[in-house]
Amino acid sequence: MAHSHAPTYFVIYGALLVLMVLTVAASMVPLGMLAVPVALTIATIKAVLIILFFMHVKDEAPLIGLMAAAGFLWLGLMLLFMMSDYVTREQMSPRGVHPEFGSGPVISQIEEADFGASPWRQIRTDERAV
Repeated sequence: MAHSHAPTYFVIYGALLVLMVLTVAASMVPLGMLAVPVALTIATIKAVLIILFFMHVKDEAPLIGLMAAAGFLWLGLMLLFMMSDYVTREQMSPRGVHPEFGSGPVISQIEEADFGASPWRQIRTDERAV
């Protein structure tokens, strides 16, 4: 005879609702540099709850849990490498910002660039000659 998981589902659903409210509340508080780590921590807790209870990884063989943990570890490594790359990049110089639009390369720099003997330039001049 199978036992019902309904009470557990309602408890997890309630926890997910509380975490959702916490996510919205955290987004409205000026946390500065802690905003991203706080949001990622809350999202990780929600994902773990969903994986363990709604995907039934908690009740499966240990190998299934190991594979789920390996996926989380891999995701964590990718986020770590991405964030370390983002943090170590140099900020964009004001000289490379268009004064009217506020971003993007200056148009004169693009027009002055030497593209060499491009086959596309040759096609355009041939079409004009016709």
